[in-house]
Amino acid sequence: MRIRKRISRIATVTTTAVTLVGGLVASPASAGSTKGLEFQDIPCNSLQGSGTYSDPLRLGSVGRPIFLSECPPLRSGVGYNVRYFSFEYEQNPSQDSFAGTFYMVSGTGASGVHPRMSLNGVTMRHSLDAKFTRLGDLEGFAHATAGLPAEGTWRLGAEKLSSPLGSLVTEEFNVVIVP
Repeated sequence: MRIRKRISRIATVTTTAVTLVGGLVASPASAGSTKGLEFQDIPCNSLQGSGTYSDPLRLGSVGRPIFLSECPPLRSGVGYNVRYFSFEYEQNPSQDSFAGTFYMVSGTGASGVHPRMSLNGVTMRHSLDAKFTRLGDLEGFAHATAGLPAEGTWRLGAEKLSSPLGSLVTEEFNVVIVP
């Protein structure tokens, strides 16, 4: 199955090449503490909620790496260019923790999906501050979450920005959370 192959590649790349530290892509040497990650694969359409701000798609308690697969594309227009996910951390995020939105590298020209993060309704990470990141055959944008508090309800907003390509629709995307 295509999704399993992606998860395997993410785990491999995360353990050998890519880790976000302080919002920057780090060298392979600093990625050692993520070695051996196993991702819980959750199809996006299996989550409860509508994906709106007041009724986000609910992940519940996150204590291990999560891979939300096959989230439907975001479209330009009111109410269709943002999808929200809510979750709680089981413990404080680790030094190598991150959360982001990723899509298959395809060259179709569709614009990326940018994540923003809020805690109990207060924005902690803006979508334009997310760092471009590659994870195997996936690319996207992510925020380092080390040092952020675990208490409370986190909301990750997956946002379609009009720049840089001004497309009307994004590609199908995935959400990756490494606590």
